[in-house]
Amino acid sequence: MQPSLRPPGGLSIYIHVPFCVQKCRYCNFYSVVNNDAEIISRTIASTLDQLLYYYEQLGRPSVSTLYIGGGTPSSIGLSATEELVKGIFRVPELKKNVIEGFEFTVEMNPESVSSDLLGIYERAGVNRLSIGIQTFQERYYRLLGRVGSPDLAREALALLRRKWKGRLNLDLMTAFPGQREAEGLADLRELLSYEPDHVSLYTLSIEEDTPLGADAANGGVSLPGDRETEVWERQVDALRDSGFEHYEVSNFALTGCRSSHNTAYWLLKPYLGCGPAAASTLPGEKGPLRVENERSLERFNVKEGDASGRGESLEIIPPDAFLLEHLIVGLRLSEGVGRKHLQDIFDVDPVSLLEETLGKWATMVEISAQRLRLTARGRNFLDGFLKDAAIEIEKKGEPPRILWP
Repeated sequence: MQPSLRPPGGLSIYIHVPFCVQKCRYCNFYSVVNNDAEIISRTIASTLDQLLYYYEQLGRPSVSTLYIGGGTPSSIGLSATEELVKGIFRVPELKKNVIEGFEFTVEMNPESVSSDLLGIYERAGVNRLSIGIQTFQERYYRLLGRVGSPDLAREALALLRRKWKGRLNLDLMTAFPGQREAEGLADLRELLSYEPDHVSLYTLSIEEDTPLGADAANGGVSLPGDRETEVWERQVDALRDSGFEHYEVSNFALTGCRSSHNTAYWLLKPYLGCGPAAASTLPGEKGPLRVENERSLERFNVKEGDASGRGESLEIIPPDAFLLEHLIVGLRLSEGVGRKHLQDIFDVDPVSLLEETLGKWATMVEISAQRLRLTARGRNFLDGFLKDAAIEIEKKGEPPRILWP
């Protein structure tokens, strides 16, 4: 099936670089341990082909954000990095469609931070870095199976503070099995000493299909409990005391430093994902279209199949599923979802639609004429709220229409 797309007006672009030096023990994202220069180059070329194909199909729209993630994009070497960032801007019209204030983010891991790599990113127009630190505690570093060491992470951050002039997000993980409050606060204090303008604070999720998940199933690792959750709560308080706005479940920003790219996801604006395992949500002639790429280098890099010739799966998203998606991502934000915004898209008022759910969760919900939002405490129970919302949406039937974006 060939995609039948409509111009989105504006677009966010995500480039997935699936290569890593080593697979972390907790990670279930699609990535491969591979340093074969030929395979890396072929994958970059295939990804750029896909970017060109969809960009043309979408009518060469303006691009508001660009994000290169992974995997570990910074692990592919200087030559391949040059090939990737230069190739992105060889796409016709893309560079001149970059609007003033365009946010261009690249993910990095500490072990691959270098002056030469930072120079390539700066010349390419990258203005925001996202660095996966996770922890400065040696025992948790080993638990996670991270490459390098806490000292190497410190050296990388010191280099960034000297050399990098753009914006900086630092990832920190918390709620490790057995973690004490003092350890969590020490990690956060050290992280903030490097002056990030944005912090992503994630609780450790132990997934079944990972080495850490296998350890938990065998009793080798205990699952985080109430004590570890309290560590996260103390860290949240400390971030707020340090001037960070808790604007999304796991994300904190100084004034004016929210992630524009991730906010586009949470607002369900059109986005294009290119590269193995990347996904897109795009406006189609028959409704919003979900495009999911092959989770395989071999299949992604062989030019055969549908759409751009890389075997993507294409699905028109039904109205009820798309409404639930808006709630799933939008209620992660401190502002919640706009009532008029959802009415314009689906011709339904979410407050009237979710009458039973909102009554059940009344103490954790705030409703105004403009917005529906969960309280700070309510966002800690987002999964439970959404489960009830999904049941009520299914009971009420499909919304009458979708006008999106």
